[in-house]
Amino acid sequence: MGVMLHGEERKKMKLKNCNLKECLQQKQKVILNRWFETILEFYPPETAKFLKQEENQFANPVGTAFYRQAAGLYEGLVRGAATGELHSILEELIKIKAVYDSSPSQAIAFIFKLKDVVRDQLGKEISEGYVSETELQEMDKWLDELALLAFDKYMEAREQIYQAKVNEIKREYHMVQRLSNACG
Repeated sequence: MGVMLHGEERKKMKLKNCNLKECLQQKQKVILNRWFETILEFYPPETAKFLKQEENQFANPVGTAFYRQAAGLYEGLVRGAATGELHSILEELIKIKAVYDSSPSQAIAFIFKLKDVVRDQLGKEISEGYVSETELQEMDKWLDELALLAFDKYMEAREQIYQAKVNEIKREYHMVQRLSNACG
């Protein structure tokens, strides 16, 4: 990591003042687009291509929701929101992932991928000391907390899916039983 430059040292060297929050704001579009690409890496290539390229929300509700929810989570990171404030945003995204029968680790891996994307996209700012190791550690902690919340949301969603399947089987069983009793 580069030498840390603070306050007056930055001004003397005429370096752009860019802490983590400011760098995340300045590079939001690039980071968010790259992060979205990493979210799609867990899907078959044709599905990922469609989710990425089709911008019509009616033709591509899943891709549109993924991007919108990822943007909401990213904005939460930038403004330093408490992870609990992001319940509804995270829940919508995780419910979609739960429906696709992905494993829990696959479903929440996208959160950890943001760490890599940020470090990759802010490599110069990190190496030049604009972004401190402490800021990165705080970001990592925030993302870890978000991942734990995502895991809980994923398990809740899967439980709801399995309960719906059990209820459907029960309804079918009772219907077959009634038909059997009626016929026989």
